[in-house]
Amino acid sequence: MIYKPLLNESIINLSFLTSKDYTLLRGSLIKSSTTRRYKKAITSRILHRPESKNITHLQPAILRVCRSIHNEALPILYRQTFYFEHPIAMKLFLFAIRPANRLLLQHVVLRGWDYWAPNVWQEALASALDRLASAQNLKSLHLDRHVQSYQDGVPDWNTKIWRQEAQTKHFNEHFGYWADCIDAARGKGTTKAILTFADRNFGSEDEVARGDQKFLECKKMLMDKIKLD
Repeated sequence: MIYKPLLNESIINLSFLTSKDYTLLRGSLIKSSTTRRYKKAITSRILHRPESKNITHLQPAILRVCRSIHNEALPILYRQTFYFEHPIAMKLFLFAIRPANRLLLQHVVLRGWDYWAPNVWQEALASALDRLASAQNLKSLHLDRHVQSYQDGVPDWNTKIWRQEAQTKHFNEHFGYWADCIDAARGKGTTKAILTFADRNFGSEDEVARGDQKFLECKKMLMDKIKLD
């Protein structure tokens, strides 16, 4: 009863992004507007500071009271879902915690992993997944495209096919090592059981809401071509 209010986010998602100097911060990215000329969504960030009213004020200092409390409470902190707005945030987080704590991770949501994500995010993705491979007790990894993408415009069908082929290659290059590590440690097929994709990875929000046939075909195309045992 005591540990949960101190260590679990109960108001909003426990989400992380970075500042300009790549300091890890609690916060999220939102699509604030869309330019007409390029049909791209402009992203802005919401920072959740210690004095913010819309966050739970976590108190991990209780973990330092004594060894028994540390051992009892630490799993409660790490078993909640951790949201990372982009791979840099996930990389910094996974590099900051101990290997023993990575074993306690159960649920991770990664946003901004997409092929069209900024180059600095793509460069951080391999390192983040390398560390995530040691989270051997992970129960779910959810990929949720939350940032601007060409899919927010209205590309023609041929462009979408090209884009899905590029995204498939991007996925296989970056996620292949992580998937191999998880399957080797926990049995073939484990990766397929814990990896999920948000529908907005495959189409605009309007297409998803309509159940557009082309959106469904894009989804099937990627799922058929990704290389997972």
